[in-house]
Amino acid sequence: MILVKLRTLALTTVAFLALSACSSNTPSTSTSASGAASTSSGSAAAPGVTKVSVAFYPLEYAATKAGGDKVNVTNLTLPGQEPHDLELTPQQITSLEEADLVVYLKGFQPAVDKAVEQSGAKNKLDLSQAIQLRPAAADHDHDSEAGETEDHNHGTTDPHFWLDPTLEAKAVSAIADELSKIDAQNKSTYEMNAKNVTNDLTALDEEYKSGLKNCQVKTIITTHAAFGYLTERYGLEQIG
Repeated sequence: MILVKLRTLALTTVAFLALSACSSNTPSTSTSASGAASTSSGSAAAPGVTKVSVAFYPLEYAATKAGGDKVNVTNLTLPGQEPHDLELTPQQITSLEEADLVVYLKGFQPAVDKAVEQSGAKNKLDLSQAIQLRPAAADHDHDSEAGETEDHNHGTTDPHFWLDPTLEAKAVSAIADELSKIDAQNKSTYEMNAKNVTNDLTALDEEYKSGLKNCQVKTIITTHAAFGYLTERYGLEQIG
């Protein structure tokens, strides 16, 4: 039974991480399971739909879950792009001013931080203010394909909070709260969406706890020290 659960948990983790680093280089528009329109190309939202611009995939997931069919979500990080080294086009920077809400994580993507600061965005949500980030790992480097080490300095905190399902749920709730202020007539919808996804992510958290509690090997070896939230939550050890 434990092996079955661990296999399921592993597949869930792989699927979630794969979605946050899509391999396609073609901008696309899709509709999530929640019914929210989601795009990386900045297409126009339907009349009466709240336009949300997000910095990268885990925030896109949170925004589409929070907003459902009441929002149109645009991801600034196009499929196939490296989120850490993102550079925005003039069109993307302009789109920030047109968005009803901009969701980002200050310190994770310097280009986004600068663009948001200089933009005339009406409503901005910095999730580093809504979620208590853990201290950064002592050695947070990324290996390039050429074998050289690239240092992405995130400062004193670790930005990869979404690897803890309970913190991703907090991101959804924070976005739902902002949407409720912007679109008050649909407040009850946003609150229900946040409640439903929180229940789903809480259930996932319990599955992780159950599946990993008797795991004898608790070490994760990685070249990207980004799994601190996951290892801390479930009593594992990250080496890398």
